[in-house]
Amino acid sequence: MRTLGRLAPLITALALACGGDGGIEPPPPPPPPSGPGPVSFDIAVSTGADHGAVLFTVTGGVVDSVTGLAGYQVFHTLTSTGARGMAFGSIVNGPLVQVWVPDRAGAAGYAVRVDEGAVRGTWATLSPESYSVARAP
Repeated sequence: MRTLGRLAPLITALALACGGDGGIEPPPPPPPPSGPGPVSFDIAVSTGADHGAVLFTVTGGVVDSVTGLAGYQVFHTLTSTGARGMAFGSIVNGPLVQVWVPDRAGAAGYAVRVDEGAVRGTWATLSPESYSVARAP
């Protein structure tokens, strides 16, 4: 019992040293990458159609170019506020395009919107509600 009594202050000190942050805050997260480079976008498609093409608009600022991901063939034209383009292929959930921008620090301001889709083979049109596009992590 005497040994436990002598060790009690040491055990208490060790227990207190293990908890808390000591008033030190963690470092802030690193800034987003800067300089020219790509911003990637993923697409989610509705079920029940064989999606073969999408017409899309890129907004958010100056765009250098747009390239297809996952084997999609992409054609685009640049505008003063972004770009407009078409992606062809078997459009499925996952990566869609990379938008090449002059400064990736502004990547959060860029967005891709699907304006219309088409069914493979028949090219029947599909409404924009059949798709959602989000910036890839």
